[in-house]
Amino acid sequence: MTQIDFFYREFGTDRFIHENAAIGKEIVRVVPKSKYVAADMFFSSREKRWKNLSEFQGSGEKNDSAIFFEYAERPACIPALDMRQRDKDAKYIEDYTAAEMELYLEYRAEEARSRFAESNALDGNKIPKNIFAYEISTDTDSLAVGIKAREFVPVEKPVERQTCDETEETPEIRYDIRNGKIFETIEKFDIPEEIASFALGKLLEVASLFTGKNITAQKGSSSEETLLMMDYITNIPLEPNLFPVVNDEYAARLKFKIDRTNSRIFGDFCRKAGIKNHRMLRKSYIERPAALLTYMRVKSCGFRDVNIFNRVLSERNLYTQFDENCRRTDDQNLVFFCKKCIKARGETCTLNLLSKTTTGISGAHTDFAFADGIAMFRAYFKKIPQFLRAEIYREGFTPTIHDALSEISYKCENENKKFTYTKEQRSLEDDIDGFSFRLPTDSYKLCDIGMKMHNCVASYTDRVLYGKCTIVYAEKKGEYRICIEICGTEAKQELAPRNGEPGDEEKNALKKWHERHGIKE
Repeated sequence: MTQIDFFYREFGTDRFIHENAAIGKEIVRVVPKSKYVAADMFFSSREKRWKNLSEFQGSGEKNDSAIFFEYAERPACIPALDMRQRDKDAKYIEDYTAAEMELYLEYRAEEARSRFAESNALDGNKIPKNIFAYEISTDTDSLAVGIKAREFVPVEKPVERQTCDETEETPEIRYDIRNGKIFETIEKFDIPEEIASFALGKLLEVASLFTGKNITAQKGSSSEETLLMMDYITNIPLEPNLFPVVNDEYAARLKFKIDRTNSRIFGDFCRKAGIKNHRMLRKSYIERPAALLTYMRVKSCGFRDVNIFNRVLSERNLYTQFDENCRRTDDQNLVFFCKKCIKARGETCTLNLLSKTTTGISGAHTDFAFADGIAMFRAYFKKIPQFLRAEIYREGFTPTIHDALSEISYKCENENKKFTYTKEQRSLEDDIDGFSFRLPTDSYKLCDIGMKMHNCVASYTDRVLYGKCTIVYAEKKGEYRICIEICGTEAKQELAPRNGEPGDEEKNALKKWHERHGIKE
């Protein structure tokens, strides 16, 4: 048995009206008045031509089964203007002959008409107006649901001069629950959300007939998401939400085989993935199917306590942390850190560190400091001293710890290069008002300055080696306060930490230093 639900566009609006009784009614195509049509026109099926709509009432074509549809002219393909020009510089109307002018004006008229048709071709929902109706067919015998777009024949000529037949194109998508297949007669077409939601409901009814169980699914926030859910239901009627999980790159390594009729498929997947099928997990899965992937990622990081899993699944900041850092199967930074931290401090303390990273509470770290820090932790783990490891397990990847790891990273990747200075350069070292102006002895010192002052001075190693500039730093009470770049006798840069402006105290010391050593600002 096949049921047809017919949705047709209400004339002059973007809305679609559901009316099964509309099937078989006469389709009256109407072109609204515009700058190209003097009055509303309708297509006379008797005379095969466009006529003034005011004639419809007494034309003998009027009947109770007629439904009016707006018929939008399709944009025409505008041919390139092909005309002879007197010479290459003939760009003005005065240069055209009468015959050429006639061709030019015809071209301009066709171009303007095509632009008008293009701007008028879509409704407010970006659906082509020539899709005047949708049919939803529900076949309970074949266990299939189809969506057809009833579409007018394309228009190639101006509508007031066109003759056309009754043929209509009917692009279709058909969801075959019995065989788990989706058929498309032509490429995908636009479907409004209200139509997609209605079709989803019909597909759930068919899926329930196929399985003997009540199948439910949440519609998407857009027609694209709703249609995607229909794809899932067609492929796994008993557990449609499991389909995107099984096909996720992270779960693909399980090589889980899909049985569309298996009523225990959810439990079978959990066993295959080593997941404990408990109440909290099922609740999270209903709300967010990707919770199964989150569980797998948490487990891969070395966690085993069920209370840890429950907390991760219920706190968005935590499951986002695991999902983003373990999304790729080859990204093992979070896995490496968690296993080391769990061994040193236990599961609860490790999870608290991760929570502290994402909640923005006092002492929290920026996303960059965490992502960069955890990558360096894994890459240079053997070079990290025990005291710094213990601090990381206790505090996490704070900005200070990030700087310490950056210094280790720099030293692992770069050979230390000693700097040699001329007598003139060495004369720049001085002590003024408690500030010690000094030259860095080597590239590792330059790296230390950059890490502590949060600037890029470590990248100046080659410039210092080849004499292109001189770097001078000023510290007070063991703290870097100023970083200076000198070229010749000119100070090109004089910056405080984080490339900020020096304060009054630093400016006074700098002024005296300039005067003593003949440095220009």
